[in-house]
Amino acid sequence: MTISANALGGTGTGLGKGGVFAAIRRHGYAVIRLGARQAAVQSRLCASAAEFFALDTAAKMRYATDARNAGYRPVRSAYARSPEYPDVNESFLYWTTTPRRIPRGREAAAFLDCLADYRAMVAAVVAEIMAEICRHYGHGGELPFAEASFVQVNSYPEDREREFLQETHEDAVFLSTIWASADGLELMLDGEAVPAAFAGDDLLVMPGSIMTDMTGGEIPPLYHRVRNHGHEGRKSVVYFVNPEVDRPVRPFVSAPDGRDVDIRQRVLRNPQEFFGLSADFMDH
Repeated sequence: MTISANALGGTGTGLGKGGVFAAIRRHGYAVIRLGARQAAVQSRLCASAAEFFALDTAAKMRYATDARNAGYRPVRSAYARSPEYPDVNESFLYWTTTPRRIPRGREAAAFLDCLADYRAMVAAVVAEIMAEICRHYGHGGELPFAEASFVQVNSYPEDREREFLQETHEDAVFLSTIWASADGLELMLDGEAVPAAFAGDDLLVMPGSIMTDMTGGEIPPLYHRVRNHGHEGRKSVVYFVNPEVDRPVRPFVSAPDGRDVDIRQRVLRNPQEFFGLSADFMDH
């Protein structure tokens, strides 16, 4: 079986039959079919990213931060669960604050503009998903996420040795959206590794363990990995989404003992501990 938009009966309107969260509850994931304007934003970012990652390493390192928590991040800067198997990809991380935080940002203005456009587009899509989830659980307010979420563009240099470019992991966030330019992504569904196929206008939506915490365990995190098929220059675009932590983060489902739990520290620590990132990763 190969996962595609057709697996969920998507209509092209963006949220598929029954809504994204309904699909996540049924299947463990959802596929969104972007509209033409949204897909064009994604396409422009991918073209700009290809130009950026074609630069030599020294040129790209001009846009890196010491903590590797924004801007350019070289190969093997993070790992999925085990430092013995670092991720075999370089990346660029874009938060809402990135343009004023990375060195020499003006020199990469065209790329940053494409990242800003993509972030705005995908954040609007995620806002619809968040609203759907809040309605499902009878959550009276919103769940702000923009300042605690970021776009990450990955580029995979050719590597003939590793079976997996990223080992099996979950993203340790509330949810993530992903698109990839070539095959390799595999979802762990019912104990089986299922390849995911992407059209140019698809977005895969994956729940993370913060969603598990927020839903009282109803929605498990989606584990996945990236198999090495030898695609030199494979790209992926991920939007990692977490609740903002400047206020208490209350789960949708109450604790069994009725306590009013605040999981802000879990939100802050989870990706740091899971991927071996710097302690100030969320302090971007």
